[in-house]
Parts: sequence; C-alpha cells; structure tokens
Amino acid sequence: MNFRNTSHSGLSEKTFFRNFRRDFDFLLFNRIAIGEVVGTTGTRVAAMGCTFVPKGGDQTCGVDDWFRNGCADRNEKGLDLSVIAIVDVDRKTAYSLSAMQTPPILHL
Repeated sequence: MNFRNTSHSGLSEKTFFRNFRRDFDFLLFNRIAIGEVVGTTGTRVAAMGCTFVPKGGDQTCGVDDWFRNGCADRNEKGLDLSVIAIVDVDRKTAYSLSAMQTPPILHL
C-alpha cells in the first residue's frame, strides 16, 4: 500500500504523507482498544512470547542475523519479534499489546 492508492478517501496523497511522519503512541492506542473489548471485569494476565519470521533478501533491517526458529528446532536467517499480549482468561482470547523487532547483534 502506498499513499497514491488511498485517494478513494477524499484526502490528498500529501495529507497522508504528513500524518504518517508523525509519531503515534501505538502502545496507548492498543491498551485503550483492548480495554474497550475486554472491559474491567474478569481475569486477565500479561504474556510475552517471541516469534520467528523466515526472511531472505538484503533489503530488510536485521535480516542478516540468525535467530532461533522453534518450529524447525534450529537457528535460521530471518527476523525475530518479541510480542506482549493481554490474555483474557475467561474468554480464552489474547490481544497483542506490543510487538517489537529484536535488534540485530552488532558484530565488532
């Protein structure tokens, strides 16, 4: 997706470009959104996990590093993400609160 194919909204390409350059507090946004869905009652816990994304090529930041791929039970070239989720125990559902790419190891 790029700014040109958002023209169906009635806003200009420049408007989208300017707004995408601004910082946005995704953690706060996700926390509020999850609160609206889950509510204030019930049992909730926080959970953290990592996920591996196999990736080739040389245009993605950090793709030259090796991370643990638990499914393949070996280290592979790709990306690693750390995810924090809010788990609604009563509904047996989890909502991603934050996801962050694991930075590559700097080789000196």
